[in-house]
Amino acid sequence: MLRKSLPWAWALLICVAAFAACDSNEEQTTDGDGDAATEDGDTEGETADGDEDGDADAPPFDDPDAPGPYAVGAINETVAYDDPDVAGRTRELPCTVWYPAQTGGEAFRYDGWLVRDNVYADAEPDAGGAPYPLFAFSHGNSGIAEQSWTLVEYLVAHGFVVISCNHVGNTAGDWDVSTVAQAVHDRPLDVSAAISHALAKSEAADSRLFGLIDEARIAAGGHSLGGYTTLMVCGGSMHFQAYLTECAEDPSLHICDWLTDYDTSMVKDGAVGDPRVKAGVAYAPAGYGFFAADEPNGLEAIAIPMLIVGAERDGTCPMDSEVRPIYEALPGADKRLATLMNAAHMSFTDFCEMVGGSSEYFAEEGCAPGFATPAEAFAAMDRLTLAFLRRHLDGDARYDAYLTPVDQRPEYIAVIEGP
Repeated sequence: MLRKSLPWAWALLICVAAFAACDSNEEQTTDGDGDAATEDGDTEGETADGDEDGDADAPPFDDPDAPGPYAVGAINETVAYDDPDVAGRTRELPCTVWYPAQTGGEAFRYDGWLVRDNVYADAEPDAGGAPYPLFAFSHGNSGIAEQSWTLVEYLVAHGFVVISCNHVGNTAGDWDVSTVAQAVHDRPLDVSAAISHALAKSEAADSRLFGLIDEARIAAGGHSLGGYTTLMVCGGSMHFQAYLTECAEDPSLHICDWLTDYDTSMVKDGAVGDPRVKAGVAYAPAGYGFFAADEPNGLEAIAIPMLIVGAERDGTCPMDSEVRPIYEALPGADKRLATLMNAAHMSFTDFCEMVGGSSEYFAEEGCAPGFATPAEAFAAMDRLTLAFLRRHLDGDARYDAYLTPVDQRPEYIAVIEGP
């Protein structure tokens, strides 16, 4: 399924991670874990036509435990936009867009080099289930757009369009500590621009995405600093200046050493939420202090359903100091907290498959023996994400069973909590 040779950018990633902060089968489709569905889309355990109330008009149940019926296509796009806060500053972002597709064709290359034999480059779309919901994903600090391909491919196989962009200046190839504050400013704007780009392409007759996206069903998700990004896109309001004051008083606070010695003038207090986003998923999110440094807690401004997923052994964005406080600050009843047991910060990415425990940081954050395997982590992450999005983008209560608070679902490594 995967062919690889490690380029310079990934070697750099191994070095950067030491400083990381919250940071082929043409007749089969996959569920993201290597399981296959037959070409006609039949899946074991699928419930056809009807919800638990017997509604004959309900769509077929999209079983999170089964492989998705769609093949996965992908294209590269460039998203460009003008920074609303800096006159004359334009950002151009290399992005990948995945979509339900017809099978066959050339294998797609992630980051230009990593060959995925089960993802078809520039494939003919499968419009049979269109329009599809859109999921905008934000990578972690010093990551890349395709860093969590297992999750992305799973969602697309289940009928989503996914867009993920390189946050230029904060990727494996161009990360620098002096520009972390700039990334804090840029990232939410990047995601909103990516959503606008995807919607425009869905209206363009000459695009592979033509007619594929349902503008009423849009969700955002992200890992680590991408989790912070997601919280902002979903309506969070920052108290960044107050956090800088706290950093001056206690430099040991989370990522203060990345902020206090560098230019932070571009980061503004307040909200930059995108009202088109109807639900959010934050994986090992960073940045609690950005929201909590003053009253009211800026996370209280989020008014859409949120799934927060953390890892029991995460030392970068710990459950007790980052993830759980973020969850507890969210208002309302449409929120869930899931803890992946025996997992750590990199368990939310496919980096462990690429580089293993090749650095002390990666080894300590989930890539060494003794942690949950990538298959175990993604089995929980994928299913929880799909169920949450189906519940809140589609309004389908049949998925509540996957989101009910429970000590641990025996088949997954997740503990689920809720109001």
